[in-house]
Amino acid sequence: MKTIKHIIISVLLFTTLFLTSCTFTGETSTNGKIKLYVTIENNQVVFDKEVEFYEGEYLIDVLNRHLDVELGKGSTEGMVMTINGCVAPDDFSYYYKLILNCEYASYGACDQTLNDGDSIMILYSELSDYSTGC
Repeated sequence: MKTIKHIIISVLLFTTLFLTSCTFTGETSTNGKIKLYVTIENNQVVFDKEVEFYEGEYLIDVLNRHLDVELGKGSTEGMVMTINGCVAPDDFSYYYKLILNCEYASYGACDQTLNDGDSIMILYSELSDYSTGC
């Protein structure tokens, strides 16, 4: 009786391990698509496309894949300060504002999670410009 229990448990464990290992491909699948629109100085559009993102990625990951993006250091740490060579001044007279689905984003690019169908605009704007671009 004890041997039959061991055999049944062994078969169940082997089957579970086999099925689990067969379902893992080692590849990360896309989680969805977002609409990404980016402007720099003089309202020059540098990016306007629908792009894929992967599960667990943040906006900064997608930006780095498609644009030359640099984050600030020191007091501007974590903020997008440069896109394709266009640098936002340290005095914040201009900055890159992040608009998510026609509203100011609650998080910066490093912390902003993505959902399928999101519309994201990153606009180089004067500090006094409160429009969302929508």
